[in-house]
Amino acid sequence: MQEFLTATRTFPAVLFSAALVVVIAFWLLVLTGAADHHSFDADLNTDLAGIGGVPVAVSVSVMVAVGWFTASTGSVLLHHSRTTGTMRAALAFGVLAGALLAAWAVAWLLVRHARRFSCH
Repeated sequence: MQEFLTATRTFPAVLFSAALVVVIAFWLLVLTGAADHHSFDADLNTDLAGIGGVPVAVSVSVMVAVGWFTASTGSVLLHHSRTTGTMRAALAFGVLAGALLAAWAVAWLLVRHARRFSCH
């Protein structure tokens, strides 16, 4: 368990960990009625990224959750590789890039399927 917690507090997973805290807080506010899940729809156009058609909060939440999981897993694997120095930094940035790509791909697939079942 300590290894997992350490991985979530190191680069690059710490970036997604902070975002995940914000996402969880937002959805708790939605659950209590203090915020609306459509709060950010007018602020951001996600059609350009291919993830439009669902509320922005939903697509961003999926991206953050998948990115956090991918980056945390990559951080654990990076820790086990025992690399140091420049190579470790390069691999950490590779994990970040892979987590961002995986997060976008999963969100894109889920939104694509959600659009099929949309009533609009």
